[in-house]
Amino acid sequence: MKCLNQKNIFNHGSKLTIRLNYFNVSYNLLLVFNQKLTYNNIITKLAQEAYLTNQEKDLNRMVESKHPDWVTPLLTDHYQLTMTYAYWKNKRQDDHAVFEAFFRKNPFKGKFTIFAGIEEVLQFVAGFKFREEHISYLKGQIPQAPQEFFDWMAQLDCSKVKVYGIRDGRLVFPREPLVRLEGPLPVLQLLETPILNLINFASLVCTNGARMKWTAGEKVKCVEFGLRRAQGLGWL
Repeated sequence: MKCLNQKNIFNHGSKLTIRLNYFNVSYNLLLVFNQKLTYNNIITKLAQEAYLTNQEKDLNRMVESKHPDWVTPLLTDHYQLTMTYAYWKNKRQDDHAVFEAFFRKNPFKGKFTIFAGIEEVLQFVAGFKFREEHISYLKGQIPQAPQEFFDWMAQLDCSKVKVYGIRDGRLVFPREPLVRLEGPLPVLQLLETPILNLINFASLVCTNGARMKWTAGEKVKCVEFGLRRAQGLGWL
């Protein structure tokens, strides 16, 4: 593997610094070049030296925060709803399951990804509950289901769900678990789509921002026009 050299990788000073709201990763490039580390080696060292700029997040603050009204249990695929009905109909509503979220390739053909979205995941899980209007809508989507099924759906929550996740701003790599959920199978099935939505876009934006700042250098202020290309207002 080709070794790093300052000419073909960086042309801005001796310190690599990546700064976003969530993280600050810093490593002395002079040490890297003196050691003649390969590209994979430097990424490993960056991962080891990554740290959050802010103090440790307060879990209670996360849980008490509110999502916009449209971030509800209905933010899901119809497939997840029919799977949940199948579990209930086959008396598997109490089965224990473990779900893990991961990705197979880094975005932008890069060597790393910046993880983000765990706060939003915790908020969503803490407030997960079907309201009366949600149940009314579901009755029209799954007309073959009996009233007993909807009564059961109305009492679902995440009180039996455990969430394990990587903190916002950490470097992550393909095929390693980002978020791990343990709990009742139907509940995890309903959480799958919204959780993927909450972490995928956030991690993509953070990773792209890190690459831009990395390329621009420490002394350059980056301004981008992402609002006009964003998929919606919910992530502002």
